[in-house]
Amino acid sequence: MGRLFGTDGVRGVANLELTAELALALGTAAARGLTSPNSARRRVAVVGRDPRASGEMLEAAVIAGLTSEGVDALRAGVLPTPAVAYLTSAYDADFGVMISASHNPMPDNGIKIFGPGGHKLDDATEDRIEDLVAAGPGLRPVGSGIMRAPWTAGPRARRRRAGRHASAASRPSYRRR
Repeated sequence: MGRLFGTDGVRGVANLELTAELALALGTAAARGLTSPNSARRRVAVVGRDPRASGEMLEAAVIAGLTSEGVDALRAGVLPTPAVAYLTSAYDADFGVMISASHNPMPDNGIKIFGPGGHKLDDATEDRIEDLVAAGPGLRPVGSGIMRAPWTAGPRARRRRAGRHASAASRPSYRRR
């Protein structure tokens, strides 16, 4: 396998070079490489995407990889890439994932992973994630160790939730102290 990560994440023609299987493997590898399963705190990743049609498929696959490894995925919906970096920091998430090919042609898509604080991954961390993708899935959590994708952060979702909840205090908080 050649190098997956380019200058700004993993990119390719959606469903040809960047498949749902690869997105699942990247989600799994990111969860294993950027979090510790023995951590006392809840493991969390922020996931956002751009409006490309393939984004929904890739988002579902990435989230499946994350949750299968015991990481909660906070679905931020459609938003710009810098917003995922910001939310990763604001929610004190372990890492963030943005599904976007930026300025590339519409058939393309990409997966960019942000480290803690919303920072770009260094080459050594990208190499470790690539090694985990190549190694395949290891032992995964079962039962209550499987996590969820419980939240959507988009403005429409916030408006919908506002009508269902009596107050902001009744909403779940994913910000760590």
